[in-house]
Amino acid sequence: MRCSHHDDRLAIARARLTTGVGFAGLRWIIHLAEDTKGAPVEEARTYLTKAAESLTSAQIDFAAARYNSCANRAYYACFQAAVAALLAAGIRPASPRGEWSHEFVQSQFNGLLIIRRKLYPAALRRVLRDTMAVREKADYTPASVSARVASRVLQAAQDFLQAIQEKVR
Repeated sequence: MRCSHHDDRLAIARARLTTGVGFAGLRWIIHLAEDTKGAPVEEARTYLTKAAESLTSAQIDFAAARYNSCANRAYYACFQAAVAALLAAGIRPASPRGEWSHEFVQSQFNGLLIIRRKLYPAALRRVLRDTMAVREKADYTPASVSARVASRVLQAAQDFLQAIQEKVR
């Protein structure tokens, strides 16, 4: 049995479908119109748990002066928290296997949850992009992340996770 909230979202999806949207928007609208299996809130909590675990690893890595690893785990704390926020809002990837691509998570979190729905502060818009850029430097280049930069991404990840935890719990 569907709740009225689901019916409201279905009506919004149908209305947007008739008004015409781009392909990326159409993908998430079509996906919203499908029945979601399982409990999205429980799945969101699972991702929040993963995000907290990644953040703890980032903090431990920072304390041990493993700044490259800290940057990696700080980004994934943000990524997993953003997935939790999307799930809590009823948004899932349209891919057949339900995989969360980095591009999808960033665009949907920023475009839908921050800009359109205004569920999260605009200050969070750059966090996923910025922490991903530092992670890519740490993981894919010979350059190392400095203590100052690691401290900055760690703080950003803490703030990002806290903002999402306040809404999803």
